[in-house]
Amino acid sequence: MKIGIIVYSKTGKTLSAAKKLKEALLSSGNYVLLEQVTTAGDDLSKVAAAPGTEGYDAVILASPVWGLSVASVMKLYLDKIPSLKGQKVGLLVTRSFWGGKGAIKQMAKVCQAKGGTVTKTGILSTSGDNVKKLVEDFKSL
Repeated sequence: MKIGIIVYSKTGKTLSAAKKLKEALLSSGNYVLLEQVTTAGDDLSKVAAAPGTEGYDAVILASPVWGLSVASVMKLYLDKIPSLKGQKVGLLVTRSFWGGKGAIKQMAKVCQAKGGTVTKTGILSTSGDNVKKLVEDFKSL
């Protein structure tokens, strides 16, 4: 399967989890490309790099949780995606202490409105060590 992991990470924690997920998916025989959503410097109101989602069988979108919601940068990116029609979508959020369900709901709503089928979701606590379990869960995207 051709999988795109598209991640926004400000501190590197979400990116680290996405890299571990990429390695696990590669070891399962998938073609996996990890791409980052970036901003124009410290300006969190503008997306500088918005990777495309076309050409993948499945897309995993990874974002931190900010204030119980998906990061504003990921919201901006999701608004830019023209379509996810016919694609499986996995949603991964990282959090420090609490939250995550609301962020997943926000992301899922946009992805479904753009024709994507959300098949996997995961919430990773950056204060704990459940990365291995999360990676195993996403292997069956």
